[in-house]
Amino acid sequence: MAAGNSRRCALFLSLCLFSGLAYAHVPVDDQIARITAQIRQKPADASLYLRRGDLYRARGEPAKARDDYLHASRIDPALAGVELRLGILSLEAGEFRKARGLFDRYLRKQPNDVVGLRMRGRALRELGMPAAAAEDFHRAIAALQPPGQARPEDYLDWARALEAAGGRHREEAIEALEEGMRALGPIV
Repeated sequence: MAAGNSRRCALFLSLCLFSGLAYAHVPVDDQIARITAQIRQKPADASLYLRRGDLYRARGEPAKARDDYLHASRIDPALAGVELRLGILSLEAGEFRKARGLFDRYLRKQPNDVVGLRMRGRALRELGMPAAAAEDFHRAIAALQPPGQARPEDYLDWARALEAAGGRHREEAIEALEEGMRALGPIV
């Protein structure tokens, strides 16, 4: 069952990414109008509410985004990604404890989700828990498939969290940066 949920989540997130790329050249207002029209045709399609919520979030309308995310979860309570999106909204609003709780719930279902780990790492960092944040940043790097797909900021986030944790973690911060240089090569 967990493998089926993982595949379902991966497929859903891939569709969201693909649909975002397909609409990248269309202004956000037009994209929202198109998805709203699709919702009128298929009001029980939870994925449409998620897509429109993502657009509202991108346009800086978190209340409308939250409404769409919650509506999507009422249509399909098992829908993957709602807690992640609500957590990101909370993180952006500075509600770090709430964000952490949402990311915790999401990661119980999707324990190796790279975005979820990165986001929870940011929330933990803001909550003054740098060692726990470092662990999440490191887990995100390790979870990337194919390996080696980390971004420079992944290693920087990991190293900064270790540095903030102090003590023996400072040496680990240098090791994290060295690992990043080995994995990514010379970075300008």
